[in-house]
Amino acid sequence: MVYTFSGILTVLLTAVMVKTKQYERKQLWIITIITALPLFLVASLRYGIGTDYYEYIVLLKSFRYGTIKHTFSVNIEPLFYIMDRLTIRLFGTNYQWFFVVTAGGILFAIFYVIYRDSENPVESTFLYLMMTFFLSSLNAIRQHMACCILLLTLKYLYDNRPIKFSVGVIIAGLFHYSAFAFLIVYILKMIKVTPRKAIVLTTILFVLRGLVATIALTLLKYTRYARYLGGNVDYTTVGILGLIIQLAILLFASYYYHSCIENSCGRDAKIFEVLYGCQMMAVWCTMLSGVVPLISRVKWLFAYPSILLIPFILKKIPNWKERELIKFAIICAFLIYYYIVVYVVGSYGVLPYRAIF
Repeated sequence: MVYTFSGILTVLLTAVMVKTKQYERKQLWIITIITALPLFLVASLRYGIGTDYYEYIVLLKSFRYGTIKHTFSVNIEPLFYIMDRLTIRLFGTNYQWFFVVTAGGILFAIFYVIYRDSENPVESTFLYLMMTFFLSSLNAIRQHMACCILLLTLKYLYDNRPIKFSVGVIIAGLFHYSAFAFLIVYILKMIKVTPRKAIVLTTILFVLRGLVATIALTLLKYTRYARYLGGNVDYTTVGILGLIIQLAILLFASYYYHSCIENSCGRDAKIFEVLYGCQMMAVWCTMLSGVVPLISRVKWLFAYPSILLIPFILKKIPNWKERELIKFAIICAFLIYYYIVVYVVGSYGVLPYRAIF
């Protein structure tokens, strides 16, 4: 009930801001804070929520009360460490402040990007919630912080500013090393991924995914993630549903690819090309989630931009009836997906909700 109420309230707040055109004014940061407030309260006041909640407390203890040498022996990313030190200096050593600060950072970045970059902020907010990005951010906190930074830096790719984009990726990577993989989006932009290329490359990956997995597992042996080998491989119902969802989004974008390009000019066309490349990568990562440990978490890096991609495509569909019918189908599909993932399977360990008071 807590998630349902806060989610509905957040969508309504977004709709109000859009209806009154508040987000088009200079007080964007204020509008962002107001919209994010319901979800911020849910995330920051949680206690024992999320499969990683207690793991993060153990992690924080390990480097808060250890030596500097011990801190970096447990492979803590530098900016994550610095963020925690600043949190202690500003608010004290209570671990709950860590969850308050990270929730605030993630949600502010998400809604700032939604208002700044989305063709339809209400649709993007709905997708952010129904694709379970919010609930998953209650777990893999560092990854989601990196994802939000990458979303913020996508604008530099749209504007052909590769140096600033690269700096943004580096900053995200210093919160979670997996974010460095996002540099491949720049390469995809250079080669201009078309539906034909996407289908051919995805088919090849599917056929050769066993070989790709073998190479990936071999490389993982020499990284900090070697301890995950032999476990946490996603063959679950959620993994299969995730593949269906990501593939459906790619096919949807492929079907309307030429329409989006033809009805766009200049920067808009570049935006679509970048988002389309991200979606192809999201499909690739999801396809490998059954054979490579933890790659489903890497998928988040590339899947997040879909909250911008889908509203972009919908706006470019000229026929009103066709557009509204597709919107209805998307709403139904994601409501079903959310219900299965959260309430049937019980993913993310978020039920029942518990607060600190």
